[in-house]
Amino acid sequence: MTWVLILGGNSLVAAITPMAWNLLQPYQQSRLLTFLNPAADPHGAGWNIIQSEVAVGSGGVFGQGYLQGSQKELAFLPARHTDFAFSVWAEETGLAGSLLLLAAFLVLIWRITLAARKSVNPFNSLVASGIASYLAIHVFVNVGMTLGVMPVTGLPLPMMSYGGSQMMIVMFLLGLALNAGMYWREV
Repeated sequence: MTWVLILGGNSLVAAITPMAWNLLQPYQQSRLLTFLNPAADPHGAGWNIIQSEVAVGSGGVFGQGYLQGSQKELAFLPARHTDFAFSVWAEETGLAGSLLLLAAFLVLIWRITLAARKSVNPFNSLVASGIASYLAIHVFVNVGMTLGVMPVTGLPLPMMSYGGSQMMIVMFLLGLALNAGMYWREV
């Protein structure tokens, strides 16, 4: 009986996939194809992800040092100050620095989640949970796309990517999270 459900589910996905593909815009199809095989267009659509992977890989264990990354300094890595800020960080600080940065994000998200759990006000709890989710998704997607395990989407890395409006939004959200953590009891 289980194999019938699996066969039916696979057949349904196989029937829907071409229809879903035709609903995508050409630039969306190009992003997905580039994600699956960046080497198919190494000087065009695949350039960003290939250079990002080279930058992350050239960082090694302890990195090349502050302002010493060749991919960044020689401008091989486009959008290095926005979308690919993690690639620059990984190239300059290596695996150790990258794990330290991810640990800092993990601690921040964990602390916001604790504030959400401690809050007796349901609204503050929901706001803090949403902020933790927002940050977690942005970190997960940005790091995933710089490592080549997710399609390039353009989501910035919170507090690391250049951009005034995104930084303002993150700081505002962190202020709301601090408020939820500070006023966790009803007065």
